[in-house]
Formats: sequence, structure tokens, C-alpha cells
Amino acid sequence: MAPSSGGTTFYEAAHSFQTVVEGSNRIDFALRFIDEGVLRGDVTIAGGGTGPVAMPPTGVQITAEKVGGPNSGVQFRTATDGKGQFVFNGIPAGVYLVRGSTVFGTSEVYGGEMVDVAVSSGATTNIALELQKQ
Repeated sequence: MAPSSGGTTFYEAAHSFQTVVEGSNRIDFALRFIDEGVLRGDVTIAGGGTGPVAMPPTGVQITAEKVGGPNSGVQFRTATDGKGQFVFNGIPAGVYLVRGSTVFGTSEVYGGEMVDVAVSSGATTNIALELQKQ
């Protein structure tokens, strides 16, 4: 049975398995969003990235925050790979505020954001996020 709020179901079981341990019986399951999509992007640094960040920008912290609708305010986090790319697989369809930042020491060195990034159910949304020196 999927949890619901106000008659709207947000999740469904992706798979489940049963584990029998002496003295107990446990069922584990994983949930997935019913209307989910993929958000992927390429990160660049304005001006070619002179300074403490290598090109492509590896390890940039990326946050996608759902804006409006069900699950509003929920944040998903990841980091860029060795090619300066990131991906969020299986996030709820909707509109997102996407932020990227890199910190050197205790200070944010580069940052940037994109607003109104739309993710559609069953589709991949590609974006190009450019960071500015802070």
C-alpha cells in the first residue's frame, strides 16, 4: 500500500524482500516516486575557471530543490563527476531551483543557480549550469 496525503499517492513500492532472523520477521522495501524523471547537467565556470577549481569542475556540490506542488521544499543533492557532469535519477516531476557551489577552505569560491527547471515524468531534462566567481 502506498502512503498518501489528501488522497494523492506520491510513492509506490519498487521492490520488496523478506528477511527471516531468529526471533523476528522483517520485511524490507524500497519506494520510488510515481511520477519521476531525470535531471542531468553540465557545469562550467565563467571565464574558464582560473583559480582553485580544475576544469572540468569536479566535485561541485549540486542541489535541486522542488518548488511548489507536492513535495515542495524537498532537496536532492549530488556532486559533479570527473567530466563536470551531474545527474539526479528518479526525482519527482515538477519545477526545481538548481544550485551549484564549490567551497575552498571555508569560503564559497564559485556559485550559480537556475530557476524554473522543469522535470517531466518519464523524461530527461538537460541543463547547462554556469558558475560565477563569488
